[in-house]
Amino acid sequence: KELFSVRDITIEYSVFNEQNVEDVTEILEKYKGQNLLFVDVKKIEEEIMADRYLKVMQVKKIYPCEISVSLSERRPSYFYEDKNSESTGYYLFDEEFFVIGKVTEKPSTSSGVTGVSFTDNFKGLTPGFVLKKQIEFGYGFNDMLLKCTSALGDSRANIVSINFVGMPEEKNYRLVLKTVEGGSIEIRNADRDLFEKITKGVNFYKSLSESERIENTILVYKESDGIRCDYTKKIPR
Repeated sequence: KELFSVRDITIEYSVFNEQNVEDVTEILEKYKGQNLLFVDVKKIEEEIMADRYLKVMQVKKIYPCEISVSLSERRPSYFYEDKNSESTGYYLFDEEFFVIGKVTEKPSTSSGVTGVSFTDNFKGLTPGFVLKKQIEFGYGFNDMLLKCTSALGDSRANIVSINFVGMPEEKNYRLVLKTVEGGSIEIRNADRDLFEKITKGVNFYKSLSESERIENTILVYKESDGIRCDYTKKIPR
């Protein structure tokens, strides 16, 4: 028993909240002296994340006597405007759809967060946000949003919002990406070939001049000969 008794605790932090650091240290201290063979790493992970905005990267048992924990603090990647409550506000969530907080002022996209919204013609989507919980949007949008973010890469800085559009009459989904210049990249049938369509659309967007990007639309869709991009220029009134 003494051979596998926990003596050392190693914690790697990417955390800026001192209270979080103190809390996690206190949680792990109680494991000292326990038999490493019977330490439940999943339980440690759950204890650390309970009621905290922390992401556990890894909990590892290192024989004969050490527990190693790697942590990071959750940072918002997206925001969603809640118009259904009595007081309108903006929910912030990360790329694991973990709800980090709610603010009254619209977040600035320059802070690295992207707006997410829905035009739900299916009338079936009622996302419920609970702090420190994960949100499941429905219609497979979680997966679509992850693919969208991955496909955008560094180009995400050019996108201020991502709008999900349910089209029941056409039985497909669209994603409309609003650009910093006021234009749009509209992805048809977003539940199919999404990564390729966004990559194609963004590359087409980058090929346009600054004046061509303003308040105009790039329509991205797939035909038998491949993915196409149609450019529509807004007609001045």
